[in-house]
Amino acid sequence: MFGRELTSLLGERGIDTSALVIQEHEWETPVYAKPYLAEAEQERIDFGRWNTMRSEPALEHLVRSSLPGLDALIVNQQLARGVHTETMIRTLNGMARDHPAVTFVTDARTMSTSFTGMICKLNAAEASRLARQAGEAGERPGALRSHARTIGARCGKPVFVTRGAEGILVFDGTGYSDIPAVVLKGPIDPVGAGDATVAAIVASLAAGGTLEEAGEMGNLAGGVTVRKIKETGTATPEEIVALGFRYDRA
Repeated sequence: MFGRELTSLLGERGIDTSALVIQEHEWETPVYAKPYLAEAEQERIDFGRWNTMRSEPALEHLVRSSLPGLDALIVNQQLARGVHTETMIRTLNGMARDHPAVTFVTDARTMSTSFTGMICKLNAAEASRLARQAGEAGERPGALRSHARTIGARCGKPVFVTRGAEGILVFDGTGYSDIPAVVLKGPIDPVGAGDATVAAIVASLAAGGTLEEAGEMGNLAGGVTVRKIKETGTATPEEIVALGFRYDRA
C-alpha cells in the first residue's frame, strides 16, 4: 500500500519513477506517522522496520549505471534493516573511491562508521556518540570540534555537524567554520529539518559552492522547514531565497 502511494505521489509531481526498485516479498515500504493529542505530539508509529533486503543486485546496477550522470549522491541511512546491507555498504564505499568527481555525502543514523570516502553530515548527539565509541571522553569545552576531527580522520572527508539553534559546525580536514543558524521566533517543528538541511548542503556542493556556502544553505533550508508545524517540512528554492533575503536585511 505505502509503495503504491509513494509511486503515485511522485508521479503526480512529475518525478520519473521508472528506476524504482520493487521487491515483492519481505519488504514493506518504510513509513512513520506522528500522531497528536490536542497540541501534544505522541510517540511515532513506524511501518517497514523489519525488512529483509533481497534486491542488492538491482539496486547496485541502478546506482552504478546512474553515476556518470550525477554531480552528487546522498547515502541516507535511517533504518537498521533497510537497503544498507553489508554488501551495499561495500559497494557504495567502492563507488565513492572509484568516482572522485561525484560528491558522495552520507547522512547515517546508526551506521556512520561503516561508510568511508564520503563527506559526513550528522547532528551533535550522533557526533558525540561516535566519538565516545572511538575512545574520546566527556563533553569537555570544545569537545564537538574534537569529535568532528575524529570523524573526519576516519572518513577522510569534510564533516558537517548540525547543532539546531547553534547552527552548523564544518570541519574541512584542517580547520573549522562555525555557521550561525537563522534566528527564528515562534513555534518550531523539527520533523524533516535534517533531510532538508542535507539536501541543501549537497545541492550547494554539487553546484560548486564552498563548504561554508553549503553550510549557510543548509541552515536556511532548515530554518524554512522548522516553521512548518505538524508536517514533514520541506524547503523550496524560493522559500530559501526569501528567508535568506529577510535574514540579511534583519
